[in-house]
This record gives sequence, C-alpha cells and structure tokens, in this order.
Amino acid sequence: MFAYVDAVVVDTPICDHNTYKKLKIVENISERLERVQIFVDYLDQQWLSNGAHELFSDWKGISDDIRQDCEEVQKRLSRIY
Repeated sequence: MFAYVDAVVVDTPICDHNTYKKLKIVENISERLERVQIFVDYLDQQWLSNGAHELFSDWKGISDDIRQDCEEVQKRLSRIY
C-alpha cells in the first residue's frame, strides 16, 4: 500500500494550503514515508470533515492498513540503517 499511495500523492489535488506545502518532491525513502503519512492524515481529515465518512465507511480501515504498511517499511529501514 505504501508504494501505491506514494505514487498517487503527487497526482492528487490538495485543497488545504498547509498540507500542500508539506507535500514536496522527495527522493529518499524516509522522506517518502513521511510524505505518505502527511497525505494519509490529510485524507483522514477530508474524510471526516466533508461528510464522506457517511458514504465511505471503509476509509478508516484502509487508512489503518496504509499506516501499518508504513510502519513495516520503517522497521525494515531501521534494520538496514
């Protein structure tokens, strides 16, 4: 999931200016992990704030899965570095 979200983050319109500024082009894996986490936080906020949680009740599980996958990637990185 991490790889997919990392790929789509650059193509997703971001309506919040503060979040948009944080989602910069990055190169190393640690920065990519951080960017994905910022992006998922943004999607969580959008899901809750615009009533989407009433229509798409499964987003919380997807968000949790992405975060768990990011944790696994982070664990692998910490073993390498």
